[in-house]
Amino acid sequence: MDPLALVDTWPARTVSAAVMVGDEVVARRGPGDVVYELASVTKPATALAVLVAHEEGSLDLEEVVTPAGATVADLLCHAGGIAPDERRQMAPPRTRRIYSTAAYDMVADLVAARTGLTMAAYLAEAVAEPLGATGLALVGSAGAG
Repeated sequence: MDPLALVDTWPARTVSAAVMVGDEVVARRGPGDVVYELASVTKPATALAVLVAHEEGSLDLEEVVTPAGATVADLLCHAGGIAPDERRQMAPPRTRRIYSTAAYDMVADLVAARTGLTMAAYLAEAVAEPLGATGLALVGSAGAG
């Protein structure tokens, strides 16, 4: 049985999917040369890069990074009180969840300041390259690229 047979029935213009067992691709569908915009899916990739930066000692997840007292961890989990699309405090930290692309951009700027690399370069070096995801690139915002 083809594990990706249902992909052919999806009502999308272009779909790419693969099934891997260990290091081996056992099934694939779609063109290999299409660039997909990940939009807000960049948030988990950015968060992973921030965790690597934390592991390397470039930043601390519990350090306070806003005048209102939000930590890096607060910003990553949408609990920093930052407005959705602008870098302004909308609520006190940890009082409500506000889905915030701006908070991710703030964290990306912190990573850049601490590592000397743009978030795009750091994501490539710290996340994509070790995973062998050579086609992954951050273009634009760390929260909505």
